[in-house]
Amino acid sequence: MSDSPNQTVAVRDVRDEFRADLDAFEATERKLLIEERRERARVLSERFSGLALRVGE
Repeated sequence: MSDSPNQTVAVRDVRDEFRADLDAFEATERKLLIEERRERARVLSERFSGLALRVGE
């Protein structure tokens, strides 16, 4: 039993839609992680703003 052309197109459309949704989710996740890191860096810089940091010699 072979797939009809309509079934093949439907499967391809679902696959493409799933890929687009997954790409959008991953982009949103990256954006949220970037924002979270920026906020953490801001908090840490406020906490340690009075310290003079030295790089090991």
